[in-house]
Amino acid sequence: MPDALQFPIIDLSFPDRFSIANLIRQGCVDHGFFYLVNHGVDEELISKVFEQSRNFFSLPIEEKMKLVRKNHRGYTALYAEKLDTTLTTEGDSKESFYIGPLADDLNQWPLEEDLPSWRSTMETYHQKLLSAVTKLLSLIALSLKLEEDFFEKVGALIEPLAFIRLLHYPGDLNSSSEEIFGASAHSDYGMVTLLVTDGVPGLQICREKSKQPQVWEDVPSMSGAFIVNIGDMMERWTNGLFRSTLHRVLQPRQDRYSVTIHPFLFTCSVISCVICSWGRKIEMLSPVAFFTNPSKDCIVECLESCCTESCPPRFPPIKAIDYLEERLRLTYGL
Repeated sequence: MPDALQFPIIDLSFPDRFSIANLIRQGCVDHGFFYLVNHGVDEELISKVFEQSRNFFSLPIEEKMKLVRKNHRGYTALYAEKLDTTLTTEGDSKESFYIGPLADDLNQWPLEEDLPSWRSTMETYHQKLLSAVTKLLSLIALSLKLEEDFFEKVGALIEPLAFIRLLHYPGDLNSSSEEIFGASAHSDYGMVTLLVTDGVPGLQICREKSKQPQVWEDVPSMSGAFIVNIGDMMERWTNGLFRSTLHRVLQPRQDRYSVTIHPFLFTCSVISCVICSWGRKIEMLSPVAFFTNPSKDCIVECLESCCTESCPPRFPPIKAIDYLEERLRLTYGL
């Protein structure tokens, strides 16, 4: 049996930010995962989010379907998503609820009389997560040998579009198929994902996604910590230096709840000319957890700091909107 996975523990309150940035780099290179602690989101609020999540998912299906997903906000029913598109099954055995930016008036909310304090709890959590992501971004910039305030300077934190996803994996499903998963094998779309769970096991990673047979390892939960993982767009930007790791959730034996924030969408406003350490200008798309009006001209390509003559870009340039639309089409059957 392989040794238990050991991810770096990133402490947002630790004063030596360069040491923490080096730990982030280590986690992103070795596993594509790390734990985030002292992130500023208190345990009481997280507990309230899980309580309100359980309250919503326990509603009758007819009530939940009144808030069915529109504009990537709202409810997604069991089996509506299939993250591993090579499977022949109908979909993954989970249901979810998406909450987007608070300012654009596109979110769908349960009625206050049905679920008191549900909206206010999620809005507070959304705001706290944005603060944590902002701090994390400065450390990620340092880990990539960029200035600490790099993302702020290029406008990446202006009108952020961050998505929270509440997830419920029912534990009482009777399935005869071994290919049914809570979340089938996938890697995430964008830069990073922040995940918190209720402690029920099920998350697994496959560090070498191109090798067969695949080896899957259990990811332990850590009380009070977010699990952070790198996504495909960050892997592209870093030419494979940072690892977007294949992961999945096994169908649980008991109900499992988790909450993610997805900083995977793109913002045209942060396309900019970056002054690299050697003084050359390169054009890049800021890899942040936010999205505002992507342009058809937004191209994501390898950072020049991550490629050399002997290590050329591994991934072709791609328009951000084309990439995102294709991933959503495959996942949701659009």
